[in-house]
Amino acid sequence: MSNKYKKNANNKNKKEENKKNILSFPEKLNNGSILVLLVIYLAIAITLGIVSFPANKYISVPNYRHITWNDNISCYLKVTTTVQVGEGGKIEQTNRISAYLNKGLTDVNYKVHYEISGLTAGDTMEYMHTHNNRDDFVSLPMSHTLVSKTIAGNRYDTLFGEVKYYKGDTYNPNNVYVYKFKEPIIGLTKKEANNKEDNSEWYGDQLVLKATITTSSSGNNYDVYTSANIIASDQRYHLDYQVYMVTESGDIYPIVGFYNYFYTGSRLLINETTIDNRLKPKYIISKANFTDSTGKTISVFSREEIQK
Repeated sequence: MSNKYKKNANNKNKKEENKKNILSFPEKLNNGSILVLLVIYLAIAITLGIVSFPANKYISVPNYRHITWNDNISCYLKVTTTVQVGEGGKIEQTNRISAYLNKGLTDVNYKVHYEISGLTAGDTMEYMHTHNNRDDFVSLPMSHTLVSKTIAGNRYDTLFGEVKYYKGDTYNPNNVYVYKFKEPIIGLTKKEANNKEDNSEWYGDQLVLKATITTSSSGNNYDVYTSANIIASDQRYHLDYQVYMVTESGDIYPIVGFYNYFYTGSRLLINETTIDNRLKPKYIISKANFTDSTGKTISVFSREEIQK
């Protein structure tokens, strides 16, 4: 046989051998190699699935307005935040919402039921209290602590309320009124915490904000007493009021807030809380937006330094 034919035969044999090797490739893998390949294929499939079908996050935020007052129904909310030092120094925050309902500026006693929800700083909706049954209507006045939990972002950005009410003893769906409102939480930036001037004395004839801080008997905590004193007025008003703690390192934690508070005459809103001294608190800062009967709003800022 000539060299030419021998060469062609060798090439043909090599192609046949390569073809057999490819076809028998899985047979040559041991169990460990097969497992590794399966894991790789699975990882690729999951990645392609995530890229091709990204998860969608939907939240339904009520389209309510900030209402200054309602003549028939008063519904104000108290937001209390407890800040604790857990295991390993981890900071844990728990939020509690309380609702207080009463008749508004009229003498009519209504029966009500209500729904309260909140948009968190973590962009989630929390539904604290909902009613769907007409038998849930109750007489005024009433108060209810709605929830105590850890939430996304550790704080609320906005609170929402829907109050349904009717007068008389007999329920009639055609005579049910609805009152909806939203309350943006008053924020505090680090720039404000460090630089904003206390202006509370300017408005002492309308609103007085105070914070009293004492060391507890154990020496491990600070007892903090905060108040908003609304000076007597014959006209109606609306108050939103928030208190923060600022630490030595500049961290900001909410303590308590009162929202959608509207009445006439003098009122005093108070709160007492305990702060762990391991948080190293430096300031108690109070902020308030006070709207008078003409619709004019003043913003009050008060700072109290914690004495060591």
